[in-house]
Amino acid sequence: MLNEVRLIGNLGQDPRINTNSKGTMAMFSVATTEKWKDKRTGDWQEKTEWHKCVAFGFPAEYAEKNLERGFTVFVAGSMQYGEYENRDGIKIPTAEVKVQRVKLLSKPQGRGEYAPASEERYPSTGEDVPF
Repeated sequence: MLNEVRLIGNLGQDPRINTNSKGTMAMFSVATTEKWKDKRTGDWQEKTEWHKCVAFGFPAEYAEKNLERGFTVFVAGSMQYGEYENRDGIKIPTAEVKVQRVKLLSKPQGRGEYAPASEERYPSTGEDVPF
């Protein structure tokens, strides 16, 4: 069986960081956009999907130090489904990407211009962050 997610998209906001005795957790949203030409009208269409992402440990620490709203990132992980109960007692389904790897791809420079990110390395081994 396989539960794998890979995304390349833009951060919707700065990561929200929570640090406690168990370690660091980062939550952020990644927007991916699909573009296509409508065969019937010839007009370009666009659809953006938002993906809720949660990272723990090193990926969370990496997100805290390197990621900001608007940056283009690569995220790899697995889908995690759950639910919560709202104030009215109604169960609301949730879906999020449990992040195992994250890498900064580029930072916005100006109007539509992106600069490639510098290479990041794991602090303990000096190896490239997995991509």
